Amino acid sequence: MWTIWGTDPDTNQKIWYWHPPIVPTQEDAEQLEAEKWISIDPEQQHTLFLTLLGQLAEIKYVQNDSDDSVEAWVQQEDLAYASSTPVVLAFYLPEHLQSMETSSPIPTQQEESGELPSMPLLVGDTLASVQFGEVALVADSTAGGWRPYRLQQLGEEGLAIQQQMLREITQLEVDARTSRSHKRFKKRLLKSYQLAVRQERYLKLHQLTQKLAELYWKSYQGLAPRPSTALPIRTLPETPYVVGKGTIIPAPQPVQAVLAAYSNAQAGAEGWNTVKSVPTFVYNKENGTTHVEFRPSDPSTQLDNATIQSLWSQVRQLSDIDGDVLIAMLAQAIAAPHDEKDGVWITGKLILDYRGISPIMKREEGKLRRAGHRQEDLADVASCVSRMSNTWIRVEQWIEDDRERPGRRSRTKKEPKTYLYTRESRLINVTDIIRQHELQAGSGKSISEQSPQNSIAIAWRYQVGSWVEPFLQGANRQVAWLLQQVLSYDPYHETWEKRLARYFTFHMRINAAKGGVTIEREVGKLIEELTLPINQRDPDRTRKRFEKAMDRLEADLLVSQWGYVQDNPPLPKRKWLPTWLQYRLWITAAPALPNQYLPEAN
Repeated sequence: MWTIWGTDPDTNQKIWYWHPPIVPTQEDAEQLEAEKWISIDPEQQHTLFLTLLGQLAEIKYVQNDSDDSVEAWVQQEDLAYASSTPVVLAFYLPEHLQSMETSSPIPTQQEESGELPSMPLLVGDTLASVQFGEVALVADSTAGGWRPYRLQQLGEEGLAIQQQMLREITQLEVDARTSRSHKRFKKRLLKSYQLAVRQERYLKLHQLTQKLAELYWKSYQGLAPRPSTALPIRTLPETPYVVGKGTIIPAPQPVQAVLAAYSNAQAGAEGWNTVKSVPTFVYNKENGTTHVEFRPSDPSTQLDNATIQSLWSQVRQLSDIDGDVLIAMLAQAIAAPHDEKDGVWITGKLILDYRGISPIMKREEGKLRRAGHRQEDLADVASCVSRMSNTWIRVEQWIEDDRERPGRRSRTKKEPKTYLYTRESRLINVTDIIRQHELQAGSGKSISEQSPQNSIAIAWRYQVGSWVEPFLQGANRQVAWLLQQVLSYDPYHETWEKRLARYFTFHMRINAAKGGVTIEREVGKLIEELTLPINQRDPDRTRKRFEKAMDRLEADLLVSQWGYVQDNPPLPKRKWLPTWLQYRLWITAAPALPNQYLPEAN
């Protein structure tokens, strides 16, 4: 639940704070007291109670049978910490959420019964939809109340802790998103929260909130450096962490075509040709064809020899990293909240986190702290997004149309008709870019005076091209569960693992809730599809590399099991490569996220 606190006098933005939902307990006061819980009065100890809420402390409410009053109980260590660190973590609520009703931290009779009318945690516009911790309220006796502090005043360490918090919050929400039934969802949501507060993840989140609160407290006491208040503070747009245990991504043929085109380019671009003056990769399958084209970002650009050579130069820079960035942007576009114009934001840091790229770690006072990602890693992501802006796709695919057409009524149920769907559009439409020089106002130069060569694009607002629309609805809906390990494989040292993992994501992680999936594939066709290298001089190295990669996917739970089909012929002693390439193998994948499919709440 979230409640408005007031207005930040420096930014004129409304400050909101969040607190866990009211969870009635069956424990009595004597039992809690024996377990080192302490009773507090929310009205008499308002500052302390608000601090506990703002630090996500677990609070248990006990009903007094004599007068129906409610007592709040907290753990002794949480009470001691809140007393010494009176900091409430808060946030600026986005405009599209400000119409939601506020809630009171004092339990109502309806809340005590477990029928919670408003529980933003884990559903809809949720705590993961805001930048929790981007501002804090520090108890200031000299000011006679609370003083707001912003996250930028804490530097990279504060930002790193806040990003960890957001990842934990998102994962808590993913774990509870188990039903679309509103009434069942409320009951299950309450149970999910009750389980979550006892689990390690919620404890970790609570510890992170205390750690961030401590940084704010030190800043307030003058123990941490503060930026000059004379400079405007620019905050990055909302970019919730959506890739954890798994997330949904579009899985139609055009996505597979682009990934194949990028991988082929990294392997030498032998599958690319010049078609109508532009570099083109053609991806043919039984149900259609996708043309992946590389064009100038400005459609009015004349296609002279210099421009065409420039386009080919960019194609040769494409790699599996570009594919990772595309997958990350597709996942963000589906799972993250969109703005009023249907755009979504993503940052270079978030993409690097999704890919498992380690940031720089610095040691201070014997402790390691996160000091941000390397500039070259951020620059690589920026280059990928730039190349993606030049990627166009032309789709020619047979799809089913099961939509009910207005004005038509049929007494008999007819089979859906199949139509040839054709569309041409950009792969990704980037509409806004934030560059790093905008955040470096301390250089002494204005933004217009800074050299564009010294700037790096670090955040993008974008929309997925219109080509994806028919594949997210009706009979043609094609989505799959993406496991983060797929993005974490090194694109150069673990090329086999990454490309095979992507392939099985698109072919085996669709409709994961319906149970396990087993498929058969021919080794040679699989290697050809993924543009993986074959060592003709030493084919045994190729076979061992393939089997090593498959064993790795099984160890990482991306597939459950795999093996060669029993009726494959024996390998000859010499010149056995052609026979092995015709070998068929079976691969089984269990449901991608078994924890997501829990029994229905009673």
